[in-house]
Amino acid sequence: MSPPITTQPGIRMQPGVDMQNTGVMPTPTAIPHCPPGLENLYGAARLVMNLEIPPEFVSSTELVNKYKIWNTLGNVVYCAEEKASRCTRCCQGPTRAFDIKVTDSCQNNVLHFRRNFVCCPCCCFPCCLQKVEILLPSGTVLGTIEQKWTLWHPVFDIKDQHGQTVLVVRNCTPFGRCSESADVIFYVFSMDGTEIGKLTKKFVGEKYFSITFPMDLDVTVKATLLGTLFLLHYMFFEMYDKKQRPRPLCL
Repeated sequence: MSPPITTQPGIRMQPGVDMQNTGVMPTPTAIPHCPPGLENLYGAARLVMNLEIPPEFVSSTELVNKYKIWNTLGNVVYCAEEKASRCTRCCQGPTRAFDIKVTDSCQNNVLHFRRNFVCCPCCCFPCCLQKVEILLPSGTVLGTIEQKWTLWHPVFDIKDQHGQTVLVVRNCTPFGRCSESADVIFYVFSMDGTEIGKLTKKFVGEKYFSITFPMDLDVTVKATLLGTLFLLHYMFFEMYDKKQRPRPLCL
């Protein structure tokens, strides 16, 4: 477990992030009990993620998903890239299995997000529920994201390395609400029902994902919540971001 903190030394929280800032976060100092590469999550309260769409982009089957992740100062702290063949992307679309490798500013592998193939990315039938494993490069599991069976809104259990549910992520948007003029928010709840964070898909103005959580939350749980952003992108927003749909899928 990461030692608790109440302040974030050297970081001035800002209401927004300059998405044009290309600054790279310098290699952070090692922190006791923190897995190597996750030091950038220690003390962080907000991250922003964006899918990179190159100017020569032609179709969703041509594009391998690549992401950049910023901190509150606009510095790139992580880059992520999907490992999937063109055939897989073409035939399975957003339902495909993925292995997303996350690297730090020194190109060191720090995390893997792994999902198996599911027959329907947004289906709530028990046989189609989503599961993502968050692993260190060594193969050690830090946590898992498991979709719960529900009739209406998507709900996900955030589990630690021992398989215990520590947080719940839930979308509370009224059923059928689906508009480009409104942001989509997934709320993060502790086990006592207290809201402690948000995962937001921004549609108003510049489009990106953001995540907020308590500064003193354990870094392994933060890493698992970060993996939740990727899962939500594949389930609901990938085809929209690649301009293959007129609007995001209904939640």
